[in-house]
Amino acid sequence: MRVFILCAGRTGSTTIIRAFGHATNFTAGHESRADRIVARCEYPDQHIEADNRLVWFLGTLERLYGDAPLYVHLTRDRRAVVESHLARWNAAVARSRPAWLLRHPRMLAGRARRWLRDPESTRYPSIVRGLGREVIIRPGVFSEEDRRQVCELFVQTVEDNIEAFLAGKPNVEHVAVESFADDVKRLWHRIGAEGDLDAALAELEVRHNRYLS
Repeated sequence: MRVFILCAGRTGSTTIIRAFGHATNFTAGHESRADRIVARCEYPDQHIEADNRLVWFLGTLERLYGDAPLYVHLTRDRRAVVESHLARWNAAVARSRPAWLLRHPRMLAGRARRWLRDPESTRYPSIVRGLGREVIIRPGVFSEEDRRQVCELFVQTVEDNIEAFLAGKPNVEHVAVESFADDVKRLWHRIGAEGDLDAALAELEVRHNRYLS
């Protein structure tokens, strides 16, 4: 069995994978193939994958696996997800400013070396910024309100895509951060996970991502 956890990101995807890392009869990965170009969506059997970028590969998942996997829709209060994406984008903007880089000379030197190899490689990777800059053709400066609106559009679009993809699927589970323990326990039993469930549930109390709250 393959388990694909679909989400908009900033929804505890790292946490849930850490939890299922305590299962002995599954492998569990967080964005484990996010850097691949070839065979991007080829995951082994008995594997649990959480990757918010899978939302762009739903057609490929359908072609490769059809209805066989268990698809998990991982959610969190949408306002909190938007704020978390926005905080991450704002932090990336701050880290790109000359004054910040001058206070961190080693970071500046590293960016300079990467820029010499490939000017685009110094761009901070951000899925929401990719939407705002590349999918929406919007040149120029983004105000914080512009960034907030892009984050809102991103979250709404991803949720719409996931819900449309899952409509009619026979094997679907819903997990919410607000009811993490109960939902993860139910998912653990549904997939027949073996291992240390208590340790898995303890992972849900650990903040694995500084932007989660």
